Amino acid sequence: MRKTFLLAAAATFIFMACHRKTVPTVADRTEHPAAPAKPAEPVVSAADLEAGHTIYTTRCAKCHAAKPVEKWTVEGWQPILKAMIPKARLDSVQAAQVTAYVKENAKKE
Repeated sequence: MRKTFLLAAAATFIFMACHRKTVPTVADRTEHPAAPAKPAEPVVSAADLEAGHTIYTTRCAKCHAAKPVEKWTVEGWQPILKAMIPKARLDSVQAAQVTAYVKENAKKE
């Protein structure tokens, strides 16, 4: 009797665990979900921009002449910054300041 009860309990458990759960479905969508909000650009202070300018003119000009920031667009600066920030050994704060300075003063498209 005990074996029969355990066998029935195990079969019930397996059936319940493997049974597909019913999930409500939406047959006709009446409206599309809203697009996710675009994150706002971080606010950069004047002190950060000034620090970025100082770092750009001192650290970047250490190895080569500093190029005019207005020469390239923000998109044009992305690979340059990606390559040069590690070479200049800037920490994360300095890198953010230089990036903010460059973005603020880059050629407008």
